[in-house]
Amino acid sequence: MKLLWLLCFLPHGTTSESKAVMLSHQNLALNIKNMTRIVEFLSTDTFLSILPIHHTYECTCGFLMPFYKGACVAYCEGLRYISQNMKEAKPSVVLLVPLIAESLYKKIWEGIDKQGKTKTVKLFIKVTNIIGGQKLKKKLFHAIHENFGGNLRLLVAGAAAFNPEVAKGLRDLGIIGIQGYGLTECSPLVAANRPVDFKDDALGLPLPESEVKIFEPNEEGIGEIIVKGGHVMLGYYKAPELTSEVLKDRLVLYW
Repeated sequence: MKLLWLLCFLPHGTTSESKAVMLSHQNLALNIKNMTRIVEFLSTDTFLSILPIHHTYECTCGFLMPFYKGACVAYCEGLRYISQNMKEAKPSVVLLVPLIAESLYKKIWEGIDKQGKTKTVKLFIKVTNIIGGQKLKKKLFHAIHENFGGNLRLLVAGAAAFNPEVAKGLRDLGIIGIQGYGLTECSPLVAANRPVDFKDDALGLPLPESEVKIFEPNEEGIGEIIVKGGHVMLGYYKAPELTSEVLKDRLVLYW
């Protein structure tokens, strides 16, 4: 099998030297295929790319996957231009880190407070949580959605834990926010919440065609996460000893 290599550099812990992760075309293709099985992405979607494209999260999920679906990708001009670029590109999907999502959420409520509409908005949230839905929320909070371009339907957060209060707060305003978990060695996505049947304080369910277990959990259920599947890396470049430390009984799934 002819392989296409993608070398992604990442630190091993906090003290050792950086090393390259070898990901094959099959690793990436399998990861992309299965992430689109758990979250619906459309050919009509426009993604706003904020994160560095050399980061595996952004490269696979925010660059290769939209191309796979035939979607459009608009590139942010810099962190200070996120709000401006959202209005210009009118994205429907944005991949980000939780810190950015929390900053955007904070600015929303600062704007609401500044206009003296805090009580009104909170009342609308309570009402729509009981009798409404996302479509009604988008109509009532139209001005908020226009600040994001008016088309935003999904925020995907990764690389750190997503504050569950922020995730719920965004959903209360008609913006669905979900989080996933991954690492470069897994191409990168391992597990993710779905837009429905989710838990804001959890990482979600594993991708199809993969196995995820907690290795030797303690009494509280805490242990090391181990992953098995065709999206797991081939190994570290020119580092067989380091590879043997982390790769055990690797399973390759052909499709």
